Amino acid sequence: MLTLGWSDGFTFVPLDSVMLSSAKLANRFCEMASHLSKRSHGYKLRIESFSRKPDAFVGLLDRALKAGFTADYVLMDSWFTQAPLLRQLTGRGLSVIGMIKEMK
Repeated sequence: MLTLGWSDGFTFVPLDSVMLSSAKLANRFCEMASHLSKRSHGYKLRIESFSRKPDAFVGLLDRALKAGFTADYVLMDSWFTQAPLLRQLTGRGLSVIGMIKEMK
């Protein structure tokens, strides 16, 4: 489960979340049933669960911004602090704070 929230440094208010599965068919516990209506909310949530974590993160952030939430900066875990995602966020005019992984 990936959760986007707002914080003032003392409290945390969850704004949106997404349940993630795996984009790889071999890693999924249970495949989606073929008889589901593509217009149903459940089908749309299942399709969203197959997205990559950085893509799901951007989707959560875009929905929050579209709903009228604002942020001085985006704070993220080191797992998300990667150059492509940083470019996307700074391209939207958002400042980013995040730890950087030690990579080879």
